[in-house]
Amino acid sequence: ALCHADERATADGLARRAPADGPAWQELCASWRRTGRHILAMLLAPLPSVRATLRVLPGAWGEGIFDTVRTQLAPIDAVAGERFTDPAARALLAAGASHGDVSVDMPGSTPGAVVLAMVAQHLGMPVPTGGAGKLSEALVGIIREAGGDVRTGFDVTRVVVARGRAVGVEGRGGEDAISVRRAVLADTGPRALCGGLVDESEFTDRYVAGVRRFRYGTGIFRVDLALDGPVPWSSPGLSQCGVVHLTGDLGAMARAAFEARQGVVPTDPMLIVGQPTAADASRAPAGGHVLWIETHVPPVPRDNGSWERARDAFFDTVMKRLESHAPGIGARVVGTSVRTPMQLEAENPNLVGGDLGAGSMALDQQLVFRPVPGWFRYATPVKGLYLCSASTHPGGGVHGMVGRNCARRVLADHRLRRI
Repeated sequence: ALCHADERATADGLARRAPADGPAWQELCASWRRTGRHILAMLLAPLPSVRATLRVLPGAWGEGIFDTVRTQLAPIDAVAGERFTDPAARALLAAGASHGDVSVDMPGSTPGAVVLAMVAQHLGMPVPTGGAGKLSEALVGIIREAGGDVRTGFDVTRVVVARGRAVGVEGRGGEDAISVRRAVLADTGPRALCGGLVDESEFTDRYVAGVRRFRYGTGIFRVDLALDGPVPWSSPGLSQCGVVHLTGDLGAMARAAFEARQGVVPTDPMLIVGQPTAADASRAPAGGHVLWIETHVPPVPRDNGSWERARDAFFDTVMKRLESHAPGIGARVVGTSVRTPMQLEAENPNLVGGDLGAGSMALDQQLVFRPVPGWFRYATPVKGLYLCSASTHPGGGVHGMVGRNCARRVLADHRLRRI
């Protein structure tokens, strides 16, 4: 099943497999325009998001507010099963769930899956021309234009707290101390901040207990491939797709997710395959292409207790799965990079256990419960200290809303003009 840039083309493709699924896709898109896009805005906004919620109500009321709420809470496999008859159409809608740790058969899996499906339909899968680093460069440029400074290679080891207020940060050995006038915004995990950069005694007992309960999700096994030619997809149309989900049907998706949660290396893993050169040819030499592959796995395999022992065998499993959809791709590989969950964490300590979401997105860790129940608006019990990582609301993703929401909170707390 293919999601084309044109909504009607997507529907026509689904209808060729099952006549009723084409109109069902168009109705889903219509529902997104009426209600879904406002629900997304509400979910991304700071809580409580009164204005965004008010925009949701007219569409939700027209569709049935109880039905709307039920759909958001239901597992995506149930929602997909109600809307579509063909397994491929159901998988197309549910594939977005493979990006997180909430399985298709679990409550709370619907919002993320529907959002990714509808964003793909209406906006596509954009990438920065020249590589992902261009996005970072642009953000740094904005900060410097505003008179700010960006310092890299500075290993912050301590947030300095005096009389219950954050007053600065220090590097290793107390060197390179930086004082602050108003606030320290920590883009870290809650455990790295509470008990790591700041002594637990500076926080309330309830906050410390909440941080200790904070859970991380499944890890990611990452493969990057350099190819000397296009991917030999067996299914026509995939070479133009920015992202290809090789998931199997809903049952296969649920099994793979269950295995990863239980510490078992999946026997038939779900693969998220990114093809950035489908949109940006500058990322590879002329005629070449690049692929990245991500799949959810246990942070540490329960079977043998080490990714060092499981790494090569699982890489073969991933490539075999890819080869089944792209026969002959192995012969086009001219460069390979493989990262296990532990390697991802070593590169970025926020990815605890290789969790790209920086914390499980299960229902009990969403909205007002993220990262600690009651502490969902970025402030911490230490005055002037804010937590602004993906471990806070609204979680991980290339949307930047955690930082934006936290910045607005800091400005409001200090009665500064919003920009």
